[in-house]
Amino acid sequence: MPYIALIVPLLLAALLVQAWTGGVTPAVMAFPVNVAVAAAALVVLWVAESEWGSTAWLKRLRSGGMACTLLVLTVLWCVAGGLVTQQHGAPLQPAWWHAFGLHAFTTSWPFVVLLALLQLHLALLLMHRLRHEGLQGQWTFVALHGGLLLALAAGFLGSADLTDHRTIVTRREATRTAYDADGLAHPLPWALQLTDFTVQRNAADGSPSQFVASLTVDDAPVTLAVNEPQALTWCDDLYLTSYDRAATDGHTAYCLVQVVHNPWKWLSYAGLALLMAGSTMLLRRVR
Repeated sequence: MPYIALIVPLLLAALLVQAWTGGVTPAVMAFPVNVAVAAAALVVLWVAESEWGSTAWLKRLRSGGMACTLLVLTVLWCVAGGLVTQQHGAPLQPAWWHAFGLHAFTTSWPFVVLLALLQLHLALLLMHRLRHEGLQGQWTFVALHGGLLLALAAGFLGSADLTDHRTIVTRREATRTAYDADGLAHPLPWALQLTDFTVQRNAADGSPSQFVASLTVDDAPVTLAVNEPQALTWCDDLYLTSYDRAATDGHTAYCLVQVVHNPWKWLSYAGLALLMAGSTMLLRRVR
């Protein structure tokens, strides 16, 4: 297949780089580098579409066959990674899993290359359609493809700016320190302290149904529950992940809180909203 012939050399190169470097380091693409790279890529793609949009290789890049091939390969890589225990420290898995990057597939070079190609495909397709047919009558197409592109780009570029830390919040004293997956300490912009912890139980059998932690964040009260995070700012969220399981009800001494900083999340939400709007318009058109 011509699409495979275009993709396979890039994937082989990605595997060689993966074996050599051990994977992508998202931090090197943190703001403003990620924004600059995205802007430069859009300019290059626009020039390529304007100058060589009718050439065979660009037609192939924005074709439906290329989209299907990229989607299938991306799904297969995700399935392969999902079958392997994800780890970011010392190798515990067979060496060949690490050579392929399956132990941390979301930061492996093959996965990054596939996502980048998928985004390039979507951008080229949108540019070509808008250049030749304009926006009039293309709202459904733009919403579907633009929403998917926006959601993918926000996750792809925003991963460099996302931080995910854990902190133990106790009753005794406030904490201003959280820890990453490697155990490194990071200062928090707020002081967190546990004031109360409640275990809600089912009336029928007394089994736990919900866990609720009452905290103060710089002396302001905040309530956390499992699967009910609290947004402290437009890009900072707190999640209740664990607690002092050895304690009896009413005597919980600490809880484990996840602190997620993601300044790109609203761009992801915007992309998903646009994708849902496009899907709704498509369904109404089919009816």
